Amino acid sequence: MFSKVSPYISYEDCSFEMTKDKESTLRISLYKELKNVVNVFTMETSFCGCDKGPFKNLHFTVDDYMNMGRDLLLGMMV
Repeated sequence: MFSKVSPYISYEDCSFEMTKDKESTLRISLYKELKNVVNVFTMETSFCGCDKGPFKNLHFTVDDYMNMGRDLLLGMMV
């Protein structure tokens, strides 16, 4: 739903795999810690910006992060 309301998110480019190099991420750590929680979702982003899409080669600004937060909440309401 998030990707439907936000230009910052591309569902096609999201990865839901639990690979070895991702073991230290919050998503994997929470999944392992909260064994009886079926799904754990986190929003991870970069200070450096994107390498694809409309924000390619641009650094995110404070306004971009504020917009991402707004879009996340809007996506939850859909």
